[in-house]
Amino acid sequence: MHKKLAVLFLLLAIGILSMAQAYVSVQTEVGRNQVSNGSYINLSGIGAYNFKGNILSVGLQNSSLSTSTNIITDYFIAASKDLQVKKKPFQLELYFLQSNFSSIIRETNWGLKAKIEREHYELTIGNNFKTYAYSKQAQNNYSITENTRIHENWNLLYTYTYYLKPVQNEWNVSATICNYDHFIIYQPTNPIFNLKGKYELAIPIELFAELWYKSVGVFNLNVNYFGYFIRGGIVWRIE
Repeated sequence: MHKKLAVLFLLLAIGILSMAQAYVSVQTEVGRNQVSNGSYINLSGIGAYNFKGNILSVGLQNSSLSTSTNIITDYFIAASKDLQVKKKPFQLELYFLQSNFSSIIRETNWGLKAKIEREHYELTIGNNFKTYAYSKQAQNNYSITENTRIHENWNLLYTYTYYLKPVQNEWNVSATICNYDHFIIYQPTNPIFNLKGKYELAIPIELFAELWYKSVGVFNLNVNYFGYFIRGGIVWRIE
């Protein structure tokens, strides 16, 4: 029952955000990694509404990589606020992310992030609390009665992006190192790398393309390849 209510709430939230027309992004990614058994395709949509520096954002994703039978395999809800300390602006965000990548197990993440944006770079630092939990179906099918949840607390979140041009320029190229994306959060020791290009066709419309590379054990003696994906999409902004 709670899953149906969650889906209903998310669909309602997306409808409200699309009517507000503050920010709507639709994107597709195609990739391959060590566990995908071939190529995969993810389709996602993100909407955000900004009211006097108070921002509500919602994201939904469908993944062909997932073994879940759900149409929505991943979703997040986030609330953030623009603040200042000694006239230096930054953004504080509280988020919740759930990934139903399997009918057996699901992953939830929540935490707090702080982001600063300057002329040529963005920096985000935060904490993440992760829980892996067996589904009710898995508990019934496999008679799992103990240790149904595994918690990982106080994991570090980080991202650093450098822009070739000033951040708000109509076209730009950027490079990023981080340990999280819209719908997934990795271990702090497994950063991912991103090259991105974007161009504004008009004031409210922006096209973008990204190339992501995933590795394992960057801070170990041996660095292993894990996967890559290419993402492209469109952003519609209306001030």
